[in-house]
Amino acid sequence: MGPTTTLTVTSLPPDMPEPNASDPGVKRELSQLLSLHRRLQQHLEDARSDVLSPGAKELAGAVRSAMGNDALFEEILEILEKGLRRLKASEERVRNALSDDPPEVPAHEFAHLPPHFQEFLAARVDQQGFTFDLVQDEVRGWIIRWKEYTPEGTVRGYGQYCERPYAWLADSG
Repeated sequence: MGPTTTLTVTSLPPDMPEPNASDPGVKRELSQLLSLHRRLQQHLEDARSDVLSPGAKELAGAVRSAMGNDALFEEILEILEKGLRRLKASEERVRNALSDDPPEVPAHEFAHLPPHFQEFLAARVDQQGFTFDLVQDEVRGWIIRWKEYTPEGTVRGYGQYCERPYAWLADSG
């Protein structure tokens, strides 16, 4: 396989301004924030493991027999999962701010793409929560890997769009 080109673009909601890491003090604070993200993620994953443990399942069974349902544990698990998703989204924003490459790409940057890719991106690139990676593969051509997030941070939709989706079949025979 030859070299690939990757481009990542993220559109953030207007109430979440993109941090600017050009100031060394801001860069240091963002790095500390990343460290905090890692610690919080570990705590949330530990709590999720505790809720999913056999002991917690036994306790949920006891609660179910005493109260009639075990929705409490399901709610706790849902809250932990939502917290992990939002934490990961926030961490990605901080990483984008720390990177030297700006995450946003103007629409005229897509002029080198096939027309159907230009139309696809033009219709979606300004939508809140729309993210994509643009990769150039030597066999399948341009590939758009996209995701659309809700304001809460959950994935609304995702997919992959290839310029030549079946080219690998001819290449493998």
